[in-house]
Amino acid sequence: MTDDITTTLASEDASVDFDADFFDEWIEGASPSRRSVTIYGKPGLYAEYTRIRAELEVAQAAAKVGELGGSGVAALQAREDELYDEWMASKTVWTVERLDPEASDRIREALAADGFVDPPEPDVPEMPEEPVKPTLPDDPTEKQQRTHTARMKAYDAELATYEAKLPAYHAEFDRYEASYVEWEKEHDRYVDESNYRMVVEGFVSIQDADGDTRATSITVPQLRRLAEKLGSAQILKLATAVNDATIKERELQAPFSRSTSEDDPT
Repeated sequence: MTDDITTTLASEDASVDFDADFFDEWIEGASPSRRSVTIYGKPGLYAEYTRIRAELEVAQAAAKVGELGGSGVAALQAREDELYDEWMASKTVWTVERLDPEASDRIREALAADGFVDPPEPDVPEMPEEPVKPTLPDDPTEKQQRTHTARMKAYDAELATYEAKLPAYHAEFDRYEASYVEWEKEHDRYVDESNYRMVVEGFVSIQDADGDTRATSITVPQLRRLAEKLGSAQILKLATAVNDATIKERELQAPFSRSTSEDDPT
């Protein structure tokens, strides 16, 4: 029986029926997971833009009832258009892609080489445990009264010990709060530096408002300047996009109008 099985298996073609050419072509055409992030270079325009819009609403309302104040509508609308055009002209689209498996090691090594170390979070001091005051039931028996008296003596002694520990605890907690503030600053700085390097590792390109590619590489000093000018929130958006491209799979959805029209029997 065993020989028959062996003979049968040996006579069968054990190769997998697989189109190698198709696989090679498919892999050749594959692309890494990517994300795009839009960043505007002039977010400060928003303050004037909202002010102009508020004034425009007032002017338009005045114009409806024929008041003199309505004469400024055209000028306000022109300024609103100018601000919007300037805002859109400052638009850039950043493309980032997933990190390769060795990127985390490179980031850690680069941070260490530049002297950035994530400090350990300080331990919260343990507060002395406050003793629980004994209670006496209503209308206690003589035995309960004696027990309560003995427990109260022990409680008073424990309370005195507890209160004696409080000054040292409060002093230690004050030191902890001061050290935590310093730790938080250093930790945030380390996170910022980590994000800079993550973006550098995942960076692909920057396109301007016209869709032209203006950069295909970025440096940590340039990202620091970006954070100084526009805030760390923009760096966080980019780092989050890199992380998203690395650990999440996304699927393209068919445009709504096209998919519904194709399915519509009418």
